[in-house]
Amino acid sequence: NERRIKMTLSFDQQNLVAIYSSQALGRSEAIQALEEMLPHLEADETELRSLCDDTIQKLKRMTDADYLALDLSPGI
Repeated sequence: NERRIKMTLSFDQQNLVAIYSSQALGRSEAIQALEEMLPHLEADETELRSLCDDTIQKLKRMTDADYLALDLSPGI
C-alpha cells in the first residue's frame, strides 16, 4: 500500500504561481511559465530565484489533481 502525500505550496509559492502562470490551464503550463520567467531575473534577485526554483520542484512532484485544487487567486 503506497500512501500518497498531498503536495502543498506555501503562501508565497501560491502567489508566485498565481502571478506568473495566470494563463496556465494546468500544472505543466504553470511549470513552463515559471521556467520561462527565470532567465529574466536579475543577478541580485536570489531570493525570488530560490522561491521560483523551489516552487517548480514542488509543482513537478504534485499531481494534476492537487494543482487543480489550489486556490490561485493572489493573496497580495
